[in-house]
Parts: sequence; structure tokens; C-alpha cells
Amino acid sequence: MKKLFCFCGGTGRAARRPERASMADWHYLVIPIEHIPTVNDLRRNTEDHQLVSHMVAVGRDLLNRDAPNSEEHRFGFHQPPFNSVDHLHLHCLALPFMPRFSYCLVAHSFCADRLIRPSPLILGRSPDAAAIGAPGETDFVYTPLLHNPKHPYFYSVALEAVSVGGKRIQAQPELGYVDRDGNGGMVVDSGTTFTMLPSDTFARVADEFARAMAAARFTRAEDAEAQTGLSPCYHYSPTDRAVPPVALHFRGNATVALPRRNYFMGFKSKEGRAVGCLMLMNVVGNDDDDDDDGGGPAGTLGNFQQQGFEVVYDVDASRVGFAPRRGGGPCGTRSRAGELVRAYVDRVQLWFNVASLSQLPGVQSTDQ
Repeated sequence: MKKLFCFCGGTGRAARRPERASMADWHYLVIPIEHIPTVNDLRRNTEDHQLVSHMVAVGRDLLNRDAPNSEEHRFGFHQPPFNSVDHLHLHCLALPFMPRFSYCLVAHSFCADRLIRPSPLILGRSPDAAAIGAPGETDFVYTPLLHNPKHPYFYSVALEAVSVGGKRIQAQPELGYVDRDGNGGMVVDSGTTFTMLPSDTFARVADEFARAMAAARFTRAEDAEAQTGLSPCYHYSPTDRAVPPVALHFRGNATVALPRRNYFMGFKSKEGRAVGCLMLMNVVGNDDDDDDDGGGPAGTLGNFQQQGFEVVYDVDASRVGFAPRRGGGPCGTRSRAGELVRAYVDRVQLWFNVASLSQLPGVQSTDQ
């Protein structure tokens, strides 16, 4: 065979490198010596078919040797543009995967011409790999997941308090637990725009925010409140630095300090004046009497408040983590779209079924 190959990068859980932290028990790479840029460059000939068959056989032998008790073996190539290196390499994994994933929501914009960067979903994200982030942005804070017996698909956490400026406002008790009927807790939801708080908690947070804004001599913009449905709103300039800070305090001593853009957004009113509004909302009807639909969460952590953070769901350890991401790492603004998922995609559905080589682009399978 013309194209010889070499083996590189076998990693078990105890020996894997942080920047290549695999979520499988064992993860090997089998790499041809001759340069073949990507799977799309394989040709429809016997030589390439034999090469890929041999790569699969080597990977299978290694996994049979080192992971004989694994549930399943998975083999595949990343398809461009989701390949991190322009040299063909076969991923060989011993399952099961560990249930961890994360995402990074880029800064929100309502302007279509500014929606130019993707928000990466990172499947197979290990908390141990968090040290890849830029300096000062590497530490996750974790809060336990709350079990929901009626709605197990919810990722619920316990919100204990909200800080506005220097004042800590205790959250309503139902934000701290989920009962057997599935009521309570705060759902971490990437599909809901704004954070929703139950009536009493929202009112006390909004009142304290209004008090702090009045003390800083901001004037109320009631026309903007009528226009947007948000409250309170104020006449303000992006250069103003007196807007009070807001932080969320979750169970487990997990404090998430929100950047100002995550809770106070500036825009132009109908009159053309610069205004800003508190980007939190009241859960309308949450305090109604008996609810026959089986109940639900007491609050929701929306995607507007999650922007600029990496949010990791460590289902195995039953916890959710938050870490700010403003520079490098998997969520960095300097990364191109293909690189955003490069080292962390172990489960994403880009695998070719190598057991049937006819499904590989450019490779024609022949009966053996």
C-alpha cells in the first residue's frame, strides 16, 4: 500500500490532555503519513478504500485492547468546515460518552447587519478543560441542578437572591426548590429571551433599581416603558457609568455578576432620545390560584442574561456552571466559526458511518 499511516494521540480518561479532553472512555486518532487534507479529498479508487479500511481496523484493534468492556465503538471523520486540522485523521472512540455540554451566547443585537458571529454549542465539554480560556476568565462557578420529577427535561437551579448595587434582595422561596408536582425553581433556558422573575421578587428588584437610578439622577422615560413593555426605563447615555451593578446569587455560593449590557440595554426612543431599560420581566400570572396544567418553573434565566458567558451543563455531577467569556478559548471573538467547535466536538452529528465505507465522500465501497 502506497499510503502508510501512523498512530497518534491515544488518550484514556486518566491521561488525556486538557485541550483535547474527550468525553469518551478512550479516544484515539489514526493519521495517514501521506498528506490528505480532509475526508473530501479521498478518491474513488481501491487505494483510498484500502487506506480507510486499514485505519478503521487499527482503531478497532486499539479499542478492543484498551477498552474491552465499552458499550460501543464509534469511528468517524469531521467534515469541513468543522475540522480543526487540515490533515485527515480518524477519530476512534469507546463509548459511553459522559453527559456534559456547554454553549456560549454571543452579544445580542436586534440589528440584522450585526448578526455576524455564531453562538457555539460545545458538545463533550469537560469542566477540567476550562483552563483554556483567556486569563482571568477561566473559573466556573457551579450551582446544583434541582430534580424535577414531573418535568425532567428542565434544567432547574435555585436562585437565592438578586443584588442591585450594594443591596441583596432575597428571592421568593419557590425559586429555591421544585416540589413533587414540578412547581418551582428557576429554569436555565437558552430559548427564552429575558429572565422572568415571580411578581414579588421582580417588584422588589425593580424598586431597588429605580431607587438607585433616581439617586444617580437619571430621569424616568415613561414613554419608552409604554413603547417596550419593559420597566423601569430611563433617559441615559452609553457613557453613563452610574447604572447600578446587578448580580444573581444561586445555591452553592455561586454568584454571577452580570455585565451591564446583560440587564440594561440602551436604544433610541420614538422621539430619537437615548434611553435604557431594565431587561428583566415579571412572570405574569405566576401568583394565580390553582393551576390545573401541572405547574411549572417559578422563574426562567433567559438568554439575554446568559450572553457573554459559557454555560456548562455537567449532568453527570448534577450541576450547571457559569464563566465569563470575552476573549480567547472556545467562545472567543478571535476564533473563526470552524475553530469554535474544534477541540471539543466529540458527540456532534458529523460522523460518517465508517462501518459502511460507501458513505464516505469520494470513496466507493467494494465487496470484500
